[in-house]
Amino acid sequence: MRAIHLFIAFLLVSIAVSAQSFDITQSKVDALVEPGLTSTAIFTISNTGLTDLSGFTFTHNIDLTDNDGDLINLTFSDPGTVLANSTANVTMTFSAPIDLDFESFSGQVTATSGSLTDTFNLEIIS
Repeated sequence: MRAIHLFIAFLLVSIAVSAQSFDITQSKVDALVEPGLTSTAIFTISNTGLTDLSGFTFTHNIDLTDNDGDLINLTFSDPGTVLANSTANVTMTFSAPIDLDFESFSGQVTATSGSLTDTFNLEIIS
């Protein structure tokens, strides 16, 4: 009998975990950043699961420093709670110093909510 209870508990946990999922609808986002200005780019989170998701965090592996040390500042808006089977936009804001050199920066951005993650490629062109 104990084995049956453990199996049922395992199934319930498996169903609850599989009910949570999200995707970033773009596989690549391009952003144009002009020296001395602030610009934005948007990506979309699609909650493909059966439960609401919140507490999103965003990280990236992009070196945002040009060849003489000028740094692009990158921030992400908070999508809040993304309801089940709905979408939310996230705005990335780029602030570039006036003396930023013309070049491109690229890498991956990772979105995380709880134990769930998804990534997309970001290319920033200055």
